[in-house]
Amino acid sequence: MRILFLTVVLVVAACAQVAVAPLFPISGATPDFGLVSLLVLAFFAGPGPTTLALPFFAVCLGFLSGREPGLMLLGYLPLLPLALWFENAPMPLSGAGRFLGTGLGAGLSLRLALSMGAVLRGAPLGIGPLVFSVLLPGLLIDLGLLALVYIICRMLRWDQHRMTLRRGSYYP
Repeated sequence: MRILFLTVVLVVAACAQVAVAPLFPISGATPDFGLVSLLVLAFFAGPGPTTLALPFFAVCLGFLSGREPGLMLLGYLPLLPLALWFENAPMPLSGAGRFLGTGLGAGLSLRLALSMGAVLRGAPLGIGPLVFSVLLPGLLIDLGLLALVYIICRMLRWDQHRMTLRRGSYYP
């Protein structure tokens, strides 16, 4: 039952990313509902379910949006290693700091991967427009959306999971 619920949530997030997110652009960037969904899953369900959900979501979103699924997977791929790095970072970070840092890093990697894909398909490479029209507005949108979702999750008293995998465990 849990896997079915997770599948439905990810498909709805992919559909919302394709149908709803383009209605709210800021400059050349749109909110990334998939990033938020995967980050909430990683921090509040653990890395095991996220390891299964991330490629499923990336392929789903790739097919729904008409982009290459491999490019989407490449963009979302740093999410779990970043979460683990922020958990073991040499500086003390709160849960919100780890959540937002991971989200901003993964959002930046996704937007860079999509930008590289667009340039490889023939779009002109303009560093200024890329940074000021896509990357910075996208990071600001992600920051606001991630902060709002983190506050809601903490108000619901969801506990954060550690990013290390347990030996001998599996996802039921």
